[in-house]
Amino acid sequence: MWPGDTSPGYKSPPPLPPPIVVAAPNDDSPTISNFSDSSPMVPGLFVRCKFCINKKFKNILAFVDCGNTFHNCISESTCLKLGIQLNQLQTSSRANVRQAGGGATLPILGQIPDTDEYSFQFDGLSRQFPLKNFFVLRGLNHDFNISLPFLQEHGFQIDLNTNTLNFEENSQIIHIPFVSKFKVSFSIQRISPMVAKRGLPVKPRQHVVVKSSGTMNDSFFVTREPDFSPKHVRELNQI
Repeated sequence: MWPGDTSPGYKSPPPLPPPIVVAAPNDDSPTISNFSDSSPMVPGLFVRCKFCINKKFKNILAFVDCGNTFHNCISESTCLKLGIQLNQLQTSSRANVRQAGGGATLPILGQIPDTDEYSFQFDGLSRQFPLKNFFVLRGLNHDFNISLPFLQEHGFQIDLNTNTLNFEENSQIIHIPFVSKFKVSFSIQRISPMVAKRGLPVKPRQHVVVKSSGTMNDSFFVTREPDFSPKHVRELNQI
């Protein structure tokens, strides 16, 4: 059926969603995203990169930040991990950068020297990008934050259909996959707290804190419903 068709059973198509408009960088008040959500269910646009510093290579996970209207930034810890000392940084013309959404400001420790000995590349790309307009921020939650001006300057395109960052190299479109910042692993732990024979009086909806036998730092886990049946208790006593 065609638009304007009034025949029986015809339903008008749903309205198209509004177009997504990417704002141009505002040099007067640049911003940067600095999200630190630790849930793996929260989507993020992360890509793998490799830095080359004085012929030494380091793998760094980068966050593609369309809300960054400033420049490419790395965290203080990443700077040191790359072997660049803070006293090697050049003085920045700005003292800080504001977080997107009206958040707090992040201090700028300095600018990385633009030298032929420093470069980085994306996973799957042979092209090396110089560390031009690279800044080190204190308090940045990402190791490497890729800015909107950088993406625009080099013609990168975000494709959410293929979940890739696309770049044209040698007349060919290279698809750089977005990856998760978390490593997925599974483990099973049995938590069996020692309870006195007289039992443990627990009020309705009261929380009881028990100690795990193993470490679960920076982990996400789902607990099973506790089994307090007499059969299960007898099995535990026989262990």
